[in-house]
Amino acid sequence: MAVGDAVADEVAASTAFQPASGVEICIGAIGSMTSASFWFLTDATNDATLHATASAVHGTKIFINNTDYIERDGTVAVGFYSGIQTK
Repeated sequence: MAVGDAVADEVAASTAFQPASGVEICIGAIGSMTSASFWFLTDATNDATLHATASAVHGTKIFINNTDYIERDGTVAVGFYSGIQTK
């Protein structure tokens, strides 16, 4: 992947999106399709809740990298995110 490439995924299980070392992604939208789906910003030790609302999309600008990345907890709802590679 290169700077400017779109990044997006739809997931139905607990997962993490951790870019490779040296890569930075700006997440522009994060959400879930049906029931509550929890997304967190994490460094593998500390978590901050980003999204916990059913059937919603949250527009945001969160920069993630290999150290600070997003993680999803839950298997009930389909979760998704999208963004663009900035570094």
